[in-house]
Amino acid sequence: MKTPSNKAVIVGQRMEMECQTDNRSLFRKWDFLQVGSDTPRTIATNDKSNISIVTNMPRFGVHLDQKGSIVLYSNSTESKDAGVYICQGETGSTEFKYSAQMIVIGGYSTCTCICISI
Repeated sequence: MKTPSNKAVIVGQRMEMECQTDNRSLFRKWDFLQVGSDTPRTIATNDKSNISIVTNMPRFGVHLDQKGSIVLYSNSTESKDAGVYICQGETGSTEFKYSAQMIVIGGYSTCTCICISI
């Protein structure tokens, strides 16, 4: 089993959170607790035949890699993506939850200054 890791991502960069289960475990869902919120929102679910993104979270994607990890990703991270990501699953009748915090750092901007001499 590989649990998600804390991350720091710059606005606009790709973000990935990984949760790897073993052959005795079943991934159930990815939840997200946004900074300043008390209520987690579900991002991705597993209905035992298909892992899919919840319709109100279209900026995210999920895929199963060759190691059996369920990878949650966003191709362009936004500041509102900062918070706690929670991977949930079950092993037999025992449920598990693993979480990681993601910090989003503001992007850089450039400014061209024009100097006028009088």
